[in-house]
Amino acid sequence: MRVAVLQAAIRQDREAQARALAELRARAVAQGAEVLIAAPVGGEEALLDGVDSMGDVVVLQGDAAIDPAELAKARRAHPTALVLMPGAESELQAEGVLELAIAASVSVASVVVVAEHGGGDIGAPGHGGSAIVVAGEVVAEALGTEDLVLADVPVPPPPIDASAPDPEPPLILRQRLARHRGEKPEVDYLADLS
Repeated sequence: MRVAVLQAAIRQDREAQARALAELRARAVAQGAEVLIAAPVGGEEALLDGVDSMGDVVVLQGDAAIDPAELAKARRAHPTALVLMPGAESELQAEGVLELAIAASVSVASVVVVAEHGGGDIGAPGHGGSAIVVAGEVVAEALGTEDLVLADVPVPPPPIDASAPDPEPPLILRQRLARHRGEKPEVDYLADLS
């Protein structure tokens, strides 16, 4: 099954945003995509066309996509695919999300799709990093701000490793969660951040 992630650059003009997504969508369909996924932007709903054909899919958005408790809950649901739309606020967070997706593709669902947008300001969502991961391997990822990520994923997907531990978000993502929750961020060195 061919899966496409539409990673458009964030635009202030809603019409320009809609045109960019429509262009990426047309390119994806022309290249045989059966599943189209795009993260929400500007108050719009996420695009999840055809995800039902992938089986049981869990979609986690915002902080839920990087929350260990939510990932453990998703694992208990035994999904065939997991879609993460965290809204990375920096390039470092985007790298952390990819690392998390690789771990989740071994323990939660063997097919993990990361859907993001590009072009955001530092501290605001929109730093790219869209990818498709299958059984611990990145099979496709975005290379620029405006990109179409396409990959053929196996149906049915390979089994997960039931003995693998729950995925643990990297430190940069745990710090983001703490900051958003008004908690003191965890650090891996001796320092007083108060």
